[in-house]
Amino acid sequence: MRYNSIAQLYRELESTTKKLEKTGMLADFYSKCRNEELYEAVVLSMGVVYPRGGKELGIAGEMIKRVIAKVTGASGKEVVTAFKNTGDLGSAVEKLMNKRRQKTLGKKELTVDLVFDNLRKLPEISGTGSQEKKVNLIAELLSSAAPEEAKYVVRTVLGQMRIGVAAGLVRDAIAKAFSQDKKEIEHMYNVIGDYGHVAEKAKKGKLSTEIELGRPVHVMLADRGGDDIEEAVKSFENAAVEIKFDGFRVQIH
Repeated sequence: MRYNSIAQLYRELESTTKKLEKTGMLADFYSKCRNEELYEAVVLSMGVVYPRGGKELGIAGEMIKRVIAKVTGASGKEVVTAFKNTGDLGSAVEKLMNKRRQKTLGKKELTVDLVFDNLRKLPEISGTGSQEKKVNLIAELLSSAAPEEAKYVVRTVLGQMRIGVAAGLVRDAIAKAFSQDKKEIEHMYNVIGDYGHVAEKAKKGKLSTEIELGRPVHVMLADRGGDDIEEAVKSFENAAVEIKFDGFRVQIH
């Protein structure tokens, strides 16, 4: 899949604040993905390359400014000025790429696979020369990107998408795209912890899943059951009670 396809989705999502419209856009996009494209498409639509609780890319704004200067041929001062004018490094790179001075020879077509793979390599890089290697991986993507594509690549790297897509929207979109029940989709997410894999199962109509050793379940917050113990116990079908003095009650996997 060309990255331009998901960049168009981002643009559409950014253009509205209405949750139902966003859900419809996401559902339509998911339903058109081939089996081998669906996982990356769902995860990227959330503005990440690792599901919640996964690895952090660990890329700061200063490094992105270096990448932007490297790819566009702009000076450091020009990059800073573009950032100040837009308040967003994604918009800054889009603006600078529209008037960049240098063209890339042997430019690759930017694909979802390339973006996903390059960004997933970032947390693995360490040691001598690691900063330059990270710069080069991101620069490879921006060098192959159209200005709008570059904007969303940078936003993904920084974790600042500004498209208003929360987990609840993705849950509803998966349910709508593959005609499944939202509660079952959410339950599967609580067990798997990854909406990309949930979408793959939903598309195949295989909603059963089990807890696996080494795969963390999703953290679920407690609900208040009422103002007293009797009311709290009655509000649950199968209640269990234990004494808790202080601190947190957690499961560690």
